[in-house]
Amino acid sequence: YKFVKEFINENDEVLDIACGVGYGSADIAKKAKRVLGVDINNPSVNFANKIFACDNLSYKCANALELDLEEKFDKIVSFETIEHIIEDEKSIVQVYYYILIH
Repeated sequence: YKFVKEFINENDEVLDIACGVGYGSADIAKKAKRVLGVDINNPSVNFANKIFACDNLSYKCANALELDLEEKFDKIVSFETIEHIIEDEKSIVQVYYYILIH
């Protein structure tokens, strides 16, 4: 997350896919305008919302391959995600592309 913060601007709205317990999303939120952390694990999302959520940071429980978000994002970050996806890796790239263009 330290590396990716170099590419985040103060006006960026960032989507963090597979955010886990939310620590990285919280770190990005110190620099970004808004961050949404998404993870498939409900206990992790509950923990993140309890510990890290603030005005410009929220968390949502969802499957990365089935995201249906109306919000627009300037940047997407996703660490340690591909190895958890059983389906074709191309699927996750298509999800990221769809989110960025809509």
